[in-house]
Amino acid sequence: MRFHEYEDWLEREHAAIETELEPGCVQVGPFLTPTEYPDSPPWKMEWAVIFPDGNFFRVTENWFARTTSLIRRGERKHFSFHYGPANPLRDAEGLPVRSQNYPAIFRADCDRHSPHLHFAGEDHVGQGRVAGLRIDQLEPFDFARAILKYRATGDGFDTILKFKVTT
Repeated sequence: MRFHEYEDWLEREHAAIETELEPGCVQVGPFLTPTEYPDSPPWKMEWAVIFPDGNFFRVTENWFARTTSLIRRGERKHFSFHYGPANPLRDAEGLPVRSQNYPAIFRADCDRHSPHLHFAGEDHVGQGRVAGLRIDQLEPFDFARAILKYRATGDGFDTILKFKVTT
């Protein structure tokens, strides 16, 4: 995907979900930042919504350059989608500062540990134990909508995202 395609997609998806947010939410971002050259990979996207009850979600994606035959195209290699209590301390952009004192209620990551979930009190539930959900295919706005549905209905994340964790 090219930067401008991602930017257009981000604007459309963000505009669509803004109408679904609870009253009183505070949005931080979304921030879309090319990290080396304008309009080219790598780039980073970060967006958070802080709810009136003190919980929040944050979605972060890192896109990197693809092979030279696909110049100026990026692919998502790392992401972290987090929902849980918000640390009252904020960074310079207004995002809750990460802290082990405020653990995730639900999180989906693709990082050096490969795709995994933090779910039901268990960290690093790998893809091999998750049926029905390709963690690496989860999109930030699908995650955000799952959080909104969880908050509205109380249904479990496994029910909302239609996955099952095996032992």
